[in-house]
Amino acid sequence: MKCLATQTAALLVTLTTAVACHGQIVLSDPAGPTAPVVSISPQEPEPGQDDLVCVFEADSTDTDGDELTYVLQWQVEDEDGVLSSVASSALSSGDHENDTVNGEGTESGDTWTCSVTVRNEQADEAVGTASVEITVGSVDTSVSAGGNHTCAINASDSIECWGKDSHGQVSGAPTDSGYTSVSAGLSHTCAINASGSIQCWGGDYNGQISDAPTGSGYSIVSGGKEHNCAIDASGSIQCWGLDHAGQVSDAPTGSGYTSVSAAQSHTCAINASGSIECWGLDYHGELSDAPTGSDFTSVNANGRHTCAINASGSIQCWGGDWNGQVSDTPTGSDYRAVSAGYSHTCAINASGSIECWGKDMDGQVSGAPTGSGYSVVSAGGKHTCAINAAGGFECWGFDDYGQVSDAL
Repeated sequence: MKCLATQTAALLVTLTTAVACHGQIVLSDPAGPTAPVVSISPQEPEPGQDDLVCVFEADSTDTDGDELTYVLQWQVEDEDGVLSSVASSALSSGDHENDTVNGEGTESGDTWTCSVTVRNEQADEAVGTASVEITVGSVDTSVSAGGNHTCAINASDSIECWGKDSHGQVSGAPTDSGYTSVSAGLSHTCAINASGSIQCWGGDYNGQISDAPTGSGYSIVSGGKEHNCAIDASGSIQCWGLDHAGQVSDAPTGSGYTSVSAAQSHTCAINASGSIECWGLDYHGELSDAPTGSDFTSVNANGRHTCAINASGSIQCWGGDWNGQVSDTPTGSDYRAVSAGYSHTCAINASGSIECWGKDMDGQVSGAPTGSGYSVVSAGGKHTCAINAAGGFECWGFDDYGQVSDAL
């Protein structure tokens, strides 16, 4: 959910505007000059990407002919309410674009304020201030593609599902709000609510619903084909559901795990040192081919293969490779996200563009959208969904059950 600053037209110092979202103009001295018109561009900045530019137009003198100068200052308030002054500069009158904030230093939820103070040089005093603020785009939504259905958390933190509904994996979704994450399996889905409790719905033929752990404090849940795994408040892993290959009972003990992902018959996780651990079926190297190293930041498993991203943003994949879902992995660095589907994989690169590889029988690779600004991608059985720069959902690939065309 994005919050945008109000863009203002010419404004006199005798006027104070209404606040819309986080935008505001505050002026003091009704006898002073025409106030500077201040705005921040772009209007929908993406965290970690878009530079912020403060633009203002102002008079060079006041009504008495006194020379005016302007002091521009940036401040940022993070999600925890911590306020920091970033930069300030003294400027002359005219049209200005000053003190660009490097987009790489912006984070989701940060509120940036650009203030321009009018100074009368003859009187050596400040006579008014205009300011505008903007919140860096924070998309309070997530999406997860399952076997032939998809579930997402909308801007109201409620869950919406679409696609195949053979086991209630769509119609059984909870109707309340306050959810923080969701993960779709083959024909079931699990989610975490605001208290950190897990709720699951859909097919329950191996206990993947009824055996879900009780309690609160869970931070991550991952739905596999017929089993699930979650991480609790201590960083310990709990798994439940089908266990024919040890994908449940062989889960590691200990704490400090930061990521977990359940696939068809195996599961992988990242431990406290940043190393990858996998357990369950090892028929295609799902376990034995896992990369070494201790700098991994995310892992995602599906079908018979797994992919992970290390600290440099490089992607490494291993396991079943009959459609190039492993061997066609792109090289390079700075990838932000990766998601393994059943026989294909998709990732988001540094520009926010989506790249997919592997099986393409139903357009799950070639149908990927062009453009940039994507923040989330989730590959399912034979379809994929993503969240675009506007916070909307886009899906492509196999669509026999509306898992693509019925996207919100």
